Amino acid sequence: MTQPQLAMACGTGVRFIVDLEAGKETCQLGKALLVAQMLGLNIGITGQE
Repeated sequence: MTQPQLAMACGTGVRFIVDLEAGKETCQLGKALLVAQMLGLNIGITGQE
């Protein structure tokens, strides 16, 4: 999948995808999770007790 295709599928701009791939620290978490979901990734948070 190309960056433009992924951006279109996620409803984001190509610049967001480029920044996310580059590890930009200020990328929005919600959008990043949406991209991960579109790529078939499951991300979860677990706590230690």
